[in-house]
Amino acid sequence: MTTLFIISAAIFLIYTALSVHKFDVPKSLSDTYYLWKGYAHNFRWLFSAAMLGTALPLMPVFVDYSTESTTFIAFFCCAGLAYVGVACQFKMGLTKPVHFTSAGICATCAILWSLFNLQSGWVVVALSGVIFGLIALKRQNERIFWLEMGAFAIAYISLGLKIF
Repeated sequence: MTTLFIISAAIFLIYTALSVHKFDVPKSLSDTYYLWKGYAHNFRWLFSAAMLGTALPLMPVFVDYSTESTTFIAFFCCAGLAYVGVACQFKMGLTKPVHFTSAGICATCAILWSLFNLQSGWVVVALSGVIFGLIALKRQNERIFWLEMGAFAIAYISLGLKIF
């Protein structure tokens, strides 16, 4: 399970770092789908691959480290991220509500999982909220990106604390 956690984190970090390196900090992580469209040979598929490559290895780890009553939260967190990767064209009419709803479910479930599965979950949520919230307030054009990074930080830190 530790290997799957590391694979998921590596895919997420590499994709995010590569995207920020190529395009600077985007408005949101999902916006990188459209940024990759104009780059070289149309690498839009990277966004979907990265989101699915992040969510799918993480799901069994999340479920395994959940309490019996919070397994569904872990499932919805990863399923939400997978749907974000599948419904990547968030500027189009049909996929827009799927994308935004899935992203909201993913972030909400990451926070809830941390609160319900760690005794110190509230500390992780509060610290991430303060750190990434302050960055988001300071960098208005990238506000969504930094709030997304806060949700990912909560998920990975919380699960990492359970594993290690």
